[in-house]
Amino acid sequence: MKNYTKNTSKIARICAFCGKIFYRWPSQYNEGRGKFCSKLCKAKSESQPKTPFPSKITRHKYFAIRIPSHPRSHTNGYVYEHILIAEKKIGRKLKQGEVVHHIDGNRLNNDPNNLLVMMLGEHFRYHNTKWQISESEKIKFMKSLAMHQ
Repeated sequence: MKNYTKNTSKIARICAFCGKIFYRWPSQYNEGRGKFCSKLCKAKSESQPKTPFPSKITRHKYFAIRIPSHPRSHTNGYVYEHILIAEKKIGRKLKQGEVVHHIDGNRLNNDPNNLLVMMLGEHFRYHNTKWQISESEKIKFMKSLAMHQ
C-alpha cells in the first residue's frame, strides 16, 4: 500500500497579467488555476494577444515567467519567479552577485517570507556548512543575513 502525503501549504505565485503576488493550493495549480490572481485578470489576459508559453516549471523545478526584457532572463526569455518576487519584496532589482535563497529548501514555495536575498559567496558558504552546524547556529546565520536586507 502506498503512503500518500498531502501538501498543506499554499504556493506563492505572480499574476501573469497584473504582477500581483497571490496564493494557490498545489492542486489548483496542477488543474491550471495558478496563473492569474482573479477571473478579471484572466479575462483581460484572454482579450489581449497571446504570448507563447507565458509561464512554466523548468527542468530545475523552479517556476519561470516569460519576460525577455528582464536583466536576469535566460536566452529563452524566461526569468525565475522567485527572483521577481524577491525584487518586489526589496523594492529594487537584484545587484550583480546577489542570489535568492529559499529558506525552507522548497523551490516551488515562492512566498516572500520564504525568500532571502544574499550574496553568492554567503549562499555557497551556507550550503557548504549547513550540514556541519547545529540548528541554532543555522537560525542565527539566517537571522544575521536577514538583518542586512
